[in-house]
Amino acid sequence: MRDRVPGKSDFKASNPNPLSLMGAGIELTGAVVGLALLGWWLDSKWSTGPWLMCIGLAMGLVGGTYKLWRIGKRFF
Repeated sequence: MRDRVPGKSDFKASNPNPLSLMGAGIELTGAVVGLALLGWWLDSKWSTGPWLMCIGLAMGLVGGTYKLWRIGKRFF
């Protein structure tokens, strides 16, 4: 009998749900678009040029890609 590792999910790789990957893709898009728009809005408020939008875009890409990778590694 194998011991359970705390924090590990009981995900079965033999029966993956493709909607989980689709949801992660939507989260990636939402994070990128949402943080880029927030940066754009802050740039217009504080007249900082495109810097905050670029930072928001980068943060959205990193965070969304990490989430997509974590969900995707369960399937592959």
